[in-house]
Amino acid sequence: GGILLGISAVEVYVRYPVGRRLTVSCKGLELENFSGAIQIGSVPWLTRKDFICVGDIETVPTPKTVTVNDLDNADIFSLVQLENVQFALSAAGAPFADAINSISVNHILDECATGENITVRTSGFADFAGDLTPTGNGTIVGIYNVFGGTKQLFLRDLDDVADMTRERCLLGVVSTLSQDFDSFNNNEDILINAWSNLAVKGSRLWRAQEFGGNLYAQATAFGDQSPEMESWLITPGIDLSEPKTLRFESAMAFFDHDALTVMISTDWNGSSASLASATWIDLQPNLATSSTGDNTWVPSGDVDLSGYSGIGYIAFRYIGSGPDGLDTSFRIDNLEVVNQ
Repeated sequence: GGILLGISAVEVYVRYPVGRRLTVSCKGLELENFSGAIQIGSVPWLTRKDFICVGDIETVPTPKTVTVNDLDNADIFSLVQLENVQFALSAAGAPFADAINSISVNHILDECATGENITVRTSGFADFAGDLTPTGNGTIVGIYNVFGGTKQLFLRDLDDVADMTRERCLLGVVSTLSQDFDSFNNNEDILINAWSNLAVKGSRLWRAQEFGGNLYAQATAFGDQSPEMESWLITPGIDLSEPKTLRFESAMAFFDHDALTVMISTDWNGSSASLASATWIDLQPNLATSSTGDNTWVPSGDVDLSGYSGIGYIAFRYIGSGPDGLDTSFRIDNLEVVNQ
C-alpha cells in the first residue's frame, strides 16, 4: 500500500509530478491513523526542503488491476485499475464535483461483472471538477482509500477515465424490492447500488436518520440556506411484467407544508439528465400529514402497480425551502415491492 504525505500547498503536482521519486525525513513530522489510513505530515511548504529530498522522475507507476471485492487495506493509497465499470445512471453525465462552490461530490461507480460498486470522490478544487462524468463503460484508474468503512476512488485527472467509451452494461432491474435502510449510519447519504439520490435544486440529498433506535430515509429543508430544495430518491428499475404492489411507511416532523410526492415512471431511462423529460405519475398513497402527529409512522396501504407495464421507477420527491420556512422533515421506511 501507500502512505499519504500531507503538504501545506496547492498545485504540488507541478513540483512533484507522477513518477517523481521522493525521500522523506520523518523526524519532526506526525504519523497518524485517519479512518484506517496511515498519513504523514503536514509538511509546511516553506520548510519542505528540510523534510523532502527530490529525486529523478522514474517510470510512471503501473496501476494494479483489481475488482471492487479484491480491494483491501493493503491497497490503501495505491494506484489501482477497475475494468468493466460505469458510473451509475444517476451519476453518468453529471459534473464530477461542485466547481462553483468548491464542494467535493461522491458518485457511485458500478462494476458490471460483480454488481458491486465503489464511490468516486472528487474535490471541488480539482481542475476537472466542472467536467462531466463519462456515460459509457470501460476502465478507470485512481487512488484507492477507505473512509468511514466506504471504499473510495480518487481520480488524478481526466486521463484516468479516458477509456470509458464503450456500450454500457445493463444493471439494476429487479423483480421485487425490500429496503429498510438499517444498513446505514446516522446522517449518511442514501447511496445504494442501482438507486438514484438526486439533488435537483440545492445540494441536499435524502439521508439516513435515526430516531428511537430506528433508521430510515429522511429529506428535510430545515436549516438549508438554498432558496429551493428538491431531492429525489428513486428505486431501481422494477420489472412490471407481472402485477406488483408497493408498500412503505412514511412519517413527518415539524409540519408546515406537504413536501412529499410518490410517483412512478415507465419511460425514464435512469439518467439524471432525463429526469425532467420523463413522465411521472402521482401514485397518491396514504402519507403522513399534519393530523398524524410528529414521528408517527403511517402505512401507505397497498399501492396497486398492475396498471403499469415495462420497467418502472418509483420516486420519492421532496420539495421545500429553508429560507421560506417550508422545512417539514419527511421520512420513509420499510419499503417493499412484491408480486400480487
